[in-house]
Amino acid sequence: MTGYHLTNGKRAWTVPLSGGLCGASRNVTSAGLVAVVFHTTKDTAKSHCTRFAVIDVNKGIKLWEKPITDERVSLGLGLNVAISDTVAAAGWRGGSAAYDTATGAPAWTAPADGCTQEEHLGGEGLLTLSYCKTSAGMKFRIGERDPGTGKATWRYEVPKARGAWLVSSEPLVFGLLQNDDGLDADQLVTVSDEGKVQSTIPLGDDYVAGCGESGGCGATVVSGGTAYLGSDPHNYSAGNRITAFDLTTGKAIRSFSAPDDSTLVPVRAEGKALVAAQEAEPTTPARALRLDPATRLERRLDPPTS
Repeated sequence: MTGYHLTNGKRAWTVPLSGGLCGASRNVTSAGLVAVVFHTTKDTAKSHCTRFAVIDVNKGIKLWEKPITDERVSLGLGLNVAISDTVAAAGWRGGSAAYDTATGAPAWTAPADGCTQEEHLGGEGLLTLSYCKTSAGMKFRIGERDPGTGKATWRYEVPKARGAWLVSSEPLVFGLLQNDDGLDADQLVTVSDEGKVQSTIPLGDDYVAGCGESGGCGATVVSGGTAYLGSDPHNYSAGNRITAFDLTTGKAIRSFSAPDDSTLVPVRAEGKALVAAQEAEPTTPARALRLDPATRLERRLDPPTS
């Protein structure tokens, strides 16, 4: 694993791993830590994703490395990796494991009682989406697990649905799939601190949330009380737009149209502005844009020169 300086693109450090990466946390903690799961050997076709480590990206060192003993993690299909200030966790089909972020001491080695699979979302705290068996069938439950006991405190039980994904922890936002013929989320749901639904944003097939097997919704950006989603142009000759939704009301509050009939994908928020990726076209390369809602202007973000 290699880190690079943002200012000049030069290599800052390299941390050797026994094999290729299977998954990594989407966030970096306030202390500069990321969690990674990787293969036991460099032969990724034969070895399993059963090594777990936390890396300090400020110092370029591996804090600790631990084994994942459940080989159902296999080649990493459906693997989700997350980290918070206190817990680093991984979830996969049929399993879940977590460790103390600072020491590597085991926190839990299986899904919560009554549950079979888990997805985790990092941040200041660790949020867990669990697939749980109930008398009414399989249910999705969202909550937190005690690092000392592994017991779960549920914050919200998702109504019957075909799929669910964690998008944001503060505020709690998740993607939900209810249509029988879909693969991506067809609505976003915001839940208050009291565990009540605050708003629902219907997506249908008009917006692309980017929810997938490895957890989360990669084409959705949540910042404060706003969610940004790109529309589906439905054909290759038309451009799309990015729409900002108010998470309190579920209403659209502004939108940005893609230039040159291209496709925009939201990447991250910078204050009230949004950084978006403009996908490559046959005659134009991919590029990053900064979209400013105050001025309605876009600015191209060029890479640093070496």
